[in-house]
Amino acid sequence: MSRGNKEIYKYSKVGDNAYEIDSKDVSNLTRQAILLSSWERVDVDSDSEVEKRINEYFVFCANNGCRPAVSGLALALGIDRVTLNDWKCGRSRANSNRANIIKKAYSVLEYLWESYMQEGKINPASGCFLGKNNFDYHDESKVTIEAVNTLQANKTPEQIASEIPVDSE
Repeated sequence: MSRGNKEIYKYSKVGDNAYEIDSKDVSNLTRQAILLSSWERVDVDSDSEVEKRINEYFVFCANNGCRPAVSGLALALGIDRVTLNDWKCGRSRANSNRANIIKKAYSVLEYLWESYMQEGKINPASGCFLGKNNFDYHDESKVTIEAVNTLQANKTPEQIASEIPVDSE
């Protein structure tokens, strides 16, 4: 069954299969998630241990053919993505080098995300969602309202009235 607008995916390698996932993919992704969640807990008080685990996560992804993700990185660290974001923004672990470590990891993730988007390897709607939720991208519209005074102060009421069109029937 065909879903979605094929024209949107004209140049995308995702194509019309964007909504389909086969059972082997489900098995592999589930295995990877279980494996990541079973890793020995990292010492979250140690910046060097956190940095080491981040590197291990990226190597794991490269060796297992899975796309690195913010939630996957958080899982590998044994934390949730909100905590990971707090570290990145310096809202916690502020007395450490943690924010810089996490920002570097996010830069890698953002580079990969952009590359996948440009190569057509992510559904565009999903890509927009990821950019907005993980990398602070946003849609922005600017509206400029400018008041224009069409009445000129140096005209008399009679002159202004003479400029108003009058219907002649």
